[in-house]
Amino acid sequence: MSKDSWNSEAWQAFKAKASKLDLGWDLTDREVDPVLEEHAEAILKIFPKTEDMKAAEQSMRKEQANLPIILLLSMKMARSKRALQENATKVHVSWVVAMYNEHNRILPKEKHANGEDFIRRKVRQMNWLQKDLSKENDKLTWTMVFVDDGCPKGSGKLAQAIVEEEKYGNITVLFLQEAVDKKLPILHGMKSADDSRKGGAVHYGMWWACENEKPKDPKRKHIVGYTDSDLSAHLSQTGLLVVPIVDDGAVLTLATRYEDGGVECTHLKPEALEESVSDPGGIAFRHFIRKNIMPPLKNTFDTQCGFKCMDAAKLEKILPAVDDKQASFDMEFLVVTGLLYPGDKTLVKVPVVWIYSAAESNFWQTSTSVYDTHYKMTLSMLALSKKQSKLFSKEQLAHTEPYLKFFSGLTREQFERMCTNVKEKAGKDWDRFNMDWKIETLAEFAGDASDKTVPGKK
Repeated sequence: MSKDSWNSEAWQAFKAKASKLDLGWDLTDREVDPVLEEHAEAILKIFPKTEDMKAAEQSMRKEQANLPIILLLSMKMARSKRALQENATKVHVSWVVAMYNEHNRILPKEKHANGEDFIRRKVRQMNWLQKDLSKENDKLTWTMVFVDDGCPKGSGKLAQAIVEEEKYGNITVLFLQEAVDKKLPILHGMKSADDSRKGGAVHYGMWWACENEKPKDPKRKHIVGYTDSDLSAHLSQTGLLVVPIVDDGAVLTLATRYEDGGVECTHLKPEALEESVSDPGGIAFRHFIRKNIMPPLKNTFDTQCGFKCMDAAKLEKILPAVDDKQASFDMEFLVVTGLLYPGDKTLVKVPVVWIYSAAESNFWQTSTSVYDTHYKMTLSMLALSKKQSKLFSKEQLAHTEPYLKFFSGLTREQFERMCTNVKEKAGKDWDRFNMDWKIETLAEFAGDASDKTVPGKK
């Protein structure tokens, strides 16, 4: 068999036609939904062999910035569906979605310019994935739990109205404040929904799913995931996150945008892999900090992508050990999981197509500077490392302590100066995954001629 047996005339013709589509995709445009499904179904027919489908996807990676989002995403959708078709285990997926100030994106576009109609379209995505997986069509079952995170704009009430209108029997809407009022132990430390910034809502939703959505059939695997309200992560890719848990014993699967196979997109076009993290003083440097103060995350680059799945049986042990109810909660979930279940297959990265939905974002609008965001996240990482260090090994403690001392002593201004110098000094061949800076060098970067307060500066 030729090594290029995947490159059939049918694939070449399909790709040539699909490549003429618009490069971008405005997530408010729901007319793209059936187009995506048609392309994914065509790919499934073109590639009866999974290895050929993977080879075709691999061939597109170097040119992904010049290919339409629809083509790249429909390939992930096809691979996701094929993965579930080939898997013998029946699964139930409980998706948890936190909502805060989603009163616009929850609407159709005709009712608001930024409306993504995300409830109806998430349902459509999961329905497409579920269909025709087996003769009995029961291989995948799913539910969704939408949690109002104390939204002042009434996101939860709007969600309830849509669920009632559409008669969705597998969707539940919860309100974090009601759970806080009940003083549920899982929300220890919270006095009101104001104490949460997404983390509390996700925490409560996952606990609720574990308690109330456990499959009656003991042979059906229960998986609990969380994703963002917007449509950045297309849920038809769910199979790619599910199968490593079912087949390989992964405890948690996390979508990655920035590693080989991942595609980060704006609404205008996909980004080339080497351009998706183009600032050595930004996300890449944050990874350098993280891997040196949080040993379980040394190989985990994209911690913040809102698209993760967990083995529900393991989650029951993980949830009580997680306290962070803020936007940085992802990292504590990952760290705690890695510490409670150490091993190479505990945290499995899954490359996905991910499309920015920035217009109504609750993340970036809270800071006036990107360095404000990076600095605040670094402070959260430092606090998390110190808190969880009781579970570190002696070797891990010995490695992390010098970095904890240095980064904890930096002021906001010194932090930005350090990141700016890292950006300028990194050179052309810097490696996003393996940046290596000595503390003494970073101390020089953080200070100036008159600054004698930088920790570690000689």
